[in-house]
Amino acid sequence: MLELARRDDGRLLETLRASQRRTNFRPLLPGSVNWAISLTPHIQETRRELTQQLQVAWRTGDQRRAMEAWRRLRQLGSSQPSLLQREHALQILLRELDNRSAEAERLRRDYFPDWQPPRLTNEPATLLTRALQRFEALRRDAREEEVGALAQLEQSMRQLGEKDASAALHRLDRLPFYAEQLLR
Repeated sequence: MLELARRDDGRLLETLRASQRRTNFRPLLPGSVNWAISLTPHIQETRRELTQQLQVAWRTGDQRRAMEAWRRLRQLGSSQPSLLQREHALQILLRELDNRSAEAERLRRDYFPDWQPPRLTNEPATLLTRALQRFEALRRDAREEEVGALAQLEQSMRQLGEKDASAALHRLDRLPFYAEQLLR
């Protein structure tokens, strides 16, 4: 089966349909998990341990442990849209910080087509103060790649905020994920 899947010449589906016995897909699962992880290299380290647990459990036939590892990987995957969104948001932030607004706008359209900046209901000065206080929590949860960009964003918002709080908040209007985190 695995050899048919590797060749991908269309015979795998025929073989599966013709097979009257239950097919063992266990050898395919770790490979498919590894393939999915390879598509998102920035989260490989966070998933590596669970993937190894899953592979060991499948090899040893421990279905309970395998299902638990798979469940945890799926939970991680269901929370990963925020990681993936965060990666996309970081790419947008980096372009905004480099004054490449056209590229940032294209990425925003591609990655966050329905995104709208949060509605601001309080005074700009109050919102800016709250946003600046939330940078600390955001930095604690930040990946290594984000720390420098967040520091640069915070500094620019502080500088803009000294002159005009609305202008500093307007900077967040173009930053999906970060706007929600800082203005919620």
